[in-house]
Amino acid sequence: MKKKLILALRWTLPVVSLLFSLFFYTAIPGFSFSGLIWLGICGILLCYNFFTLLRPRFPKTIKWIRRVFTGVLCLGILVVAVTCGIVVNTATQEPVQGCQYVVVLGCKVNPTAPSLSLQERIDAAYEYLVANPDTIAIVSGGRGQDEPMSEAQCMFEHLTAMGISEDRVWMEDKATSTWENLNFSLNLIEEKTGVRPTS
Repeated sequence: MKKKLILALRWTLPVVSLLFSLFFYTAIPGFSFSGLIWLGICGILLCYNFFTLLRPRFPKTIKWIRRVFTGVLCLGILVVAVTCGIVVNTATQEPVQGCQYVVVLGCKVNPTAPSLSLQERIDAAYEYLVANPDTIAIVSGGRGQDEPMSEAQCMFEHLTAMGISEDRVWMEDKATSTWENLNFSLNLIEEKTGVRPTS
């Protein structure tokens, strides 16, 4: 009875994880990252299940593959945990005031409105721009295949509708990654001012 329960759980948990992934990725706008996390959990559980299935046929090989997989997994979890700690710690600090420029990174645009994450970034940018009237915002983000407009355009429209002057919101609408967000934004500043910021 105990073995049957363990076997049922072994295959039920990946299915549940997959269902959670689909739920977060499709049913709740702005929580697609949570969906990816659950998809990753599903993949990890399935790997261990296949290790268990193959162990009788290849005991030594599977033993070492499982050890290596577990080691890499633990290292990955440690890296993610440290990275998340840095992100959370930085997010809880007060932003530096009086910056000449701020880059607002894009995020998914839903068919009729910004995603939850994008709306939070728009609101944060608005608060900073109101508190720092000399700061210029570079809104950065291209247009995905399933987006009605570029992320930069969406942020521009919302910020200006909230009362921020158009000449304080510069659009960079070609970036498709964080590296491109930052690099293309620096290129835009250099193009408009002739000077490329170095800090």
